[in-house]
Amino acid sequence: MVQMTAESEDRAIAGAVDVFRTLAEGTRIRIILALAQHPESSVGQLASRVGRPAPAVSQHLNRLQRSGMVRRQRDGQRMLYHLVDEHAADLANTALHYAAVHLEDRPTHHAQTR
Repeated sequence: MVQMTAESEDRAIAGAVDVFRTLAEGTRIRIILALAQHPESSVGQLASRVGRPAPAVSQHLNRLQRSGMVRRQRDGQRMLYHLVDEHAADLANTALHYAAVHLEDRPTHHAQTR
C-alpha cells in the first residue's frame, strides 16, 4: 500500500467501502462483466446479456454511473454505456475468483441463518 497520512488513509478506506457497497449486488457485477466484454452497450443489450428486465438494468446503471465506474454517451437515439476503466472489471473478476477459491465449501448466507 502507498504511504498515506492517517487522514488520506481514512478517505481511501471510506472510498473503498463505497466501491464495495456499489459492487454488493449481483446484477451490477454482471453488468460490469458484460461491459468489459462488450463496451458501448445499450440498456437493451445489457438487459439481454445479464438476464434482467431493462428497467432494472437502467437503475443499476444509474448507480454505477454515480459511483464513477460507468459512463454513458449518446449515439443517435441510443444511450451507450461503457466502463470508465478496467479497474471495476478487475475488482469483479477478483471477487469472483476469491469466491470460487475460498468460499466454495462454505454454506451460503441463507443456509447459515436457517
